[in-house]
Amino acid sequence: MARKKTRKQNTILDERAFDAVPKLLEECKYFEYSLEEALKSITAKQRVEWRTVHSIRDTKTGEQIDVPLRLRIGGTPNDAEGWQVSLIVGNRRVDGFDFEARFCDMDGVERNGWHRHIWNPQTRAAPGKSAVTLFNRPAITFHEFLVQALKHMNVFYRKDDDSDVFLF
Repeated sequence: MARKKTRKQNTILDERAFDAVPKLLEECKYFEYSLEEALKSITAKQRVEWRTVHSIRDTKTGEQIDVPLRLRIGGTPNDAEGWQVSLIVGNRRVDGFDFEARFCDMDGVERNGWHRHIWNPQTRAAPGKSAVTLFNRPAITFHEFLVQALKHMNVFYRKDDDSDVFLF
């Protein structure tokens, strides 16, 4: 019983979680879901939100803390402009990819297309957008978008065939 209390006390959404985001973004994060499940849900017009708890060392104290993470996946398989994936701590996006017809990048340049949301440790938010060409391929599928986006976000997940092999 004490173990449950300790885990609950260390599952935090306070400032330590946001201090740890730069390190969190570098580490591999595992979700016990598969892309097949996500694609089936999206085809059925259901919301996809994966949840996990990621253990990380507090950057100031060295104490291990458990940070609840959510991964939102959205879009319609046949419309690439609506595809998006976001990694969320608390209620703040800390990383992600999506498409916008018009956006301003971190240098204030107006752009269009695919971009990545960039975490700013000073503001503790990810409002900055950096244009990416990763998904600018003809005939890219929603599955391919997710595989590449999650790979670049250091997110891994259960393989679709439910084997013990994980995909990065």
